[in-house]
Formats: sequence, C-alpha cells, structure tokens
Amino acid sequence: MSWKVILLSFIITIIIIIIIIIIIIIIIIIIIIIIIITIIIIVIIIIIIIIIIISIIVIVLIIIIITLRQTCGDILIHLLLTGCVTQGNQRRCLTNRAAAAAAAGHSGAQIAILKHAAIGARISVWWPLDEHWYR
Repeated sequence: MSWKVILLSFIITIIIIIIIIIIIIIIIIIIIIIIIITIIIIVIIIIIIIIIIISIIVIVLIIIIITLRQTCGDILIHLLLTGCVTQGNQRRCLTNRAAAAAAAGHSGAQIAILKHAAIGARISVWWPLDEHWYR
C-alpha cells in the first residue's frame, strides 16, 4: 500500500469521527432543549395550579365575608379585621372583646361597638333587683 492510500484512509477516518462527534453533540443539545422545555411546561402548570388555588381561596373568603355580613352585620367583620392585641397575644383590647361579645349576641356589647352612633338610641334595661324593665 502506498502512503497516499494510508493518508487518505486516515483523513476519511478522522472526518467520520468528527461527523460522529458533531451528531452526538447535536443529539445532546436536542435532549437538553427537550428537558428545558419540559421543566418550563411543568413550572407553568404549577403556577397555573397555584393561581387557581389562590382564586378559590379568595372566592371562598369573599363568600364567607358576605355571609358573615348578612348574618352578623359588621360586628364580626370588625372583629376579624382589627388587630388590636397587646402584651403578646395575652390580652385583647376592649374593642375586640366588645365585638366578640356582640357577635355572640350580647345586647350591651352590640350597643357599645356602635360608639357615637349609639347616642340617642332607645333601649330597655331589665333591673333584676326591682324585677322591672326600665326604658
């Protein structure tokens, strides 16, 4: 065999190896792109699920607030929305205690949380010692 044939065989072998390496690199790049697209799709699906869950929670909270407002008026909503807490959750402020008592049906507390709007309201008071209602 002549040296030209050997050189030509060697060059053809090198070219085939380079083509195989290029094909392997292209396949690896395609696999990486498929993995990235899959991860992006999974993240988008998770974000959509989170948005749906948050939407459901907000709708449920709105329904609860509307129901509470219809059944208890603004008393319970005031109790839920005010954060009047002192001494590290050991004692609630008077406004919250009055709102809680009003939500439980205590008539005096219902008048108390009206504050200035209660001025001039007509009330009846049962005096047990006299066994008599005073107006």
